[in-house]
Amino acid sequence: MERIWSVDRIEERVAICRGDHGEKQDVPLKTLPEGTCEGDILREANGVFVLDREETQARRKVNADLQKKLRRE
Repeated sequence: MERIWSVDRIEERVAICRGDHGEKQDVPLKTLPEGTCEGDILREANGVFVLDREETQARRKVNADLQKKLRRE
């Protein structure tokens, strides 16, 4: 079963990730793709994490658009 995680923050050698249903998981950076950073979206299957660049960009755009809208109001 595939799960989707968002990198909430990075602390020392651990990425604090949040699942789409609010669950939290601390993941050692050495198990993540090189260059993983805060805000990235990861897909996990069988303990293997893959960076989903398309989903990361889509979510960042939604967040940026929302911030622009809130600034105008």
